[in-house]
Amino acid sequence: MTEDDLELLTDNDWEVECESPLEIRDPDGNFATGLAAHYVIDALREEKYVDEVEEEILDTLRGLKARVDSIAARLGMGNDW
Repeated sequence: MTEDDLELLTDNDWEVECESPLEIRDPDGNFATGLAAHYVIDALREEKYVDEVEEEILDTLRGLKARVDSIAARLGMGNDW
């Protein structure tokens, strides 16, 4: 388990009970060990990646909307485009 894995688990309220074999538990008492614990880490990693990508896409769309609004304003269209 890497430091990034430990940080990811901690950020998502999972507690590492043992590192070898890997045993983790969440606040609700859900427990995962060995391969299942690694599946949890993989799922958390994927969720974090999707959240980051979604935020990048939203930022890009906000920027594009601002540019279109600016162009529309220069053409006298206001927000009626």
